[in-house]
Amino acid sequence: MTQRLQITVEVPAERRSAFERMYLDFMTGESPHTREARALKTRARDVQERGVESLQALYEIAQGHSGQCRYVARFLAGLYNGVRFPFDLTDLRALDEAIFEHCLAVLRMDARPAKEVHEYFPDGGHKWEAMIARWGLDKEQVTRARELLREAGER
Repeated sequence: MTQRLQITVEVPAERRSAFERMYLDFMTGESPHTREARALKTRARDVQERGVESLQALYEIAQGHSGQCRYVARFLAGLYNGVRFPFDLTDLRALDEAIFEHCLAVLRMDARPAKEVHEYFPDGGHKWEAMIARWGLDKEQVTRARELLREAGER
């Protein structure tokens, strides 16, 4: 059995609220730090869940045929390999609001990645490479590189 003590404390009236919070923190083992850490952990879990849902939605969109689908495929390719597939952020302006929000959710998730974007899918590496090939994104990069080299030579 835990031995208990009764303690009487005199506190200035204007400090009563602060003292009660401190006492509650002491009795529960809580502190502003542990509450903040728990809130951050909850937020990280929410960001991860929303990010994965949005990533799945974007991958499905990238399988479509509209102009927005191409931008989404380029966005996903950029997350997959940013050096190989640089993404122009102004392309986000071409997306409707819902797709744009999906992109932001994926960016939030990928800012502190648990794993690479393609790893959220079975055989994701092959799926991403197939998407890249389908949209000709590798060819697009080769063409752009040639243009840049030609421009540099003309100067």
